[in-house]
Amino acid sequence: MQIQFVPSLMAIAAVFSAMVAAAPVESANVVVINDSAAPVLKRSKNSNGDDDKSYSGTATWYSPKKNGGTQAACGGKKISDDSEIVALNAPQYGKMSKDSDWCGKEIEITGPKGTTKATILDACPECSHGDLDLTPVLFERVCGSKNKGVADITWKLV
Repeated sequence: MQIQFVPSLMAIAAVFSAMVAAAPVESANVVVINDSAAPVLKRSKNSNGDDDKSYSGTATWYSPKKNGGTQAACGGKKISDDSEIVALNAPQYGKMSKDSDWCGKEIEITGPKGTTKATILDACPECSHGDLDLTPVLFERVCGSKNKGVADITWKLV
């Protein structure tokens, strides 16, 4: 009798163990079911570790030909007043003595006159977080007349 009892007990334990392992786990009224077929969503991040987001700031304009020179802070690339580039504010650009992780990134800028795309290739030491210094061609497209001088903008990576 004792010999039959041990295998029966082990069989019952195995069945009970399998039932417990397959049961959902409940915690704080939340049922968690292990479903390996569920899709995994990833949030994209730029190389700076920021989640995709938009920034707000002030747009100003500068003439690379007259202010700051025709050599961009990013890799010394040649720029002109007609270049579709922006100078990024110092807090986001980082160390002015080297290329920023932002260098070469394409952005979309929206202002009171419209929206356009541009590339970050320069740095603006006087600008605050979120601000961009635009070439004349970009400023007129996004903000209007250069006589205005400044305008509120939003921008994001694309």
